[in-house]
Amino acid sequence: MNGKKIKESLLAFLDTGSVIVATSPVANIRNITHAGVSEDNIFEHLSLFLKRTKINIEIPTYLANTESLQVTKKTIRIIDALESLKLITKGQEMTSGLYDNIQPTPCIIYSITPSGLEAALKLQEHDDAEKRFKEQGTRNTISICISIFALLAVFLNSYFSYERLNRLEEVIKPQKILYEVQSKDSRFAKAIKI
Repeated sequence: MNGKKIKESLLAFLDTGSVIVATSPVANIRNITHAGVSEDNIFEHLSLFLKRTKINIEIPTYLANTESLQVTKKTIRIIDALESLKLITKGQEMTSGLYDNIQPTPCIIYSITPSGLEAALKLQEHDDAEKRFKEQGTRNTISICISIFALLAVFLNSYFSYERLNRLEEVIKPQKILYEVQSKDSRFAKAIKI
């Protein structure tokens, strides 16, 4: 199992708390219930665990009648890998009843060890830090774009204000000259007014 699958499996263990696996080769684990399983049966419990590990649990159609066995095998492979790294531990063997209560089925509860819990929390912290870093980069990019647009708006506003001021000066200049002429020669000013 590669590092990413181990990481996902350990985080799935952190989410579920423990995993219960039937030890005897049972044809259909859909019929087995257990007090430690919050789902309807052990098959759903293991399927949910495998979904959390993000491992493909699709069973080929030619193996559809062995679906329970395939899900159990995939789960046991994950458990063996995590147990070899001492991240999970085998708990006590317990029995569970079938829906029809005819025959008990032995099950083993696997739970996360303190070192597994520490590793899972560090992995989760690393994922959270990576997510924050990506979000911060996105926010910084957005902030830079907004700053550039604001700066562009200031420059455009300054340019248009300057142009408007030049046009007003061109309009005011002839009026100023006319006023100066009027103040020097009052006869000329009267003639222009008429």
